[in-house]
Amino acid sequence: MLDLALGTFATYNPQSISADTSVTDAIALMSELGIHHLPVVDSKHHVVGIVSNRDLLARSCPTTYDRKIDDRRIVANVMVRNVYTVDASASPKAVLQAILDHGFHCVPVLEDGMLLGMVTSTDFLRELSYGEWPVCNDIVADHMLTLSTDELLFSAATEIDALVEETSVVSADQTLGTAAAVMLEYRVQEIVVTDQVSRPVGILRDDDILRAIITNLA
Repeated sequence: MLDLALGTFATYNPQSISADTSVTDAIALMSELGIHHLPVVDSKHHVVGIVSNRDLLARSCPTTYDRKIDDRRIVANVMVRNVYTVDASASPKAVLQAILDHGFHCVPVLEDGMLLGMVTSTDFLRELSYGEWPVCNDIVADHMLTLSTDELLFSAATEIDALVEETSVVSADQTLGTAAAVMLEYRVQEIVVTDQVSRPVGILRDDDILRAIITNLA
């Protein structure tokens, strides 16, 4: 079992914004930094919310009806206020379990109630891709979702291949470490799994890899 400190995964002094930041500025900042989430803090650096690129893009072009109600184009009106946070002393396993249980992809890390860092699901995939954990040598076939032919034709062909290049696939006998590296390279959350003659046989999602990781964390 891997007995690791949370510091191995956390990004310290992460970029944050205030609640009165405009949606336009927040979108531009995410694009510039290549990130998908921003913590929202008050003047004392306490976390008061969090926003994702999806939250912001949904409000970047408000309808005429929205404009008549009020100005919703500031972060305060689109951020998630009930933010799940962890203390800096938390274990990586506890954080990853929370990510899997609640279905979110990032967790602010606090010290003395103030924002210290951020941990994301991508951080766990990146650590796995380095190839230093025993679980990285597990084969994809042991963790993928096996689908019927009809399901694969719909999911793999129409949803995945339409969005990313054909090389963003892995074979069933490749390792989870390789699969994690492919997901990170193409910035996708699921990839097609093929057999030895390149026929699709399943789907591997980031959650499948995260569940494999958590069984190896102390």
